[in-house]
Amino acid sequence: MQVKDEKARAWYAKEAAEQTWAVRTLQRNIDSQYYYRLLSSQNTAPVEQEMQQLTTSYQQEKLEYLKNPVVAEFIGLSSNIDMTETQLESAILSNLQKFLMEPGKSYAFVARQQHIHTEKQDYYIDLDFSALHLTSPCFLS
Repeated sequence: MQVKDEKARAWYAKEAAEQTWAVRTLQRNIDSQYYYRLLSSQNTAPVEQEMQQLTTSYQQEKLEYLKNPVVAEFIGLSSNIDMTETQLESAILSNLQKFLMEPGKSYAFVARQQHIHTEKQDYYIDLDFSALHLTSPCFLS
């Protein structure tokens, strides 16, 4: 664990959950020894205000993890947070499909959201590829 002190680690976990801190806010607070600064301060209000002021930009975006430029760039999404789960899944699967097709001739793309019906339940396989050098298909779900 990044925080060795068990009391501090528990406090950071509790505060992160209660205050709905973004990951960057939590990391900044750990790096700046926020817990220990609050403990050693007789007047905690200025310390808390400073932290809130410095982390406001992190906290404003509820779906910050989706808007991370590395992630958004990789899956081809804009910084628009109005996307649906279906759009996110589609973008991720498209990139995964492109990646898996890179080897070229050894794989064949068969279907997306392949419906499999059994006596007990219906299943949907996200991506269905067949390895051409194998006799059985490869299913990714």
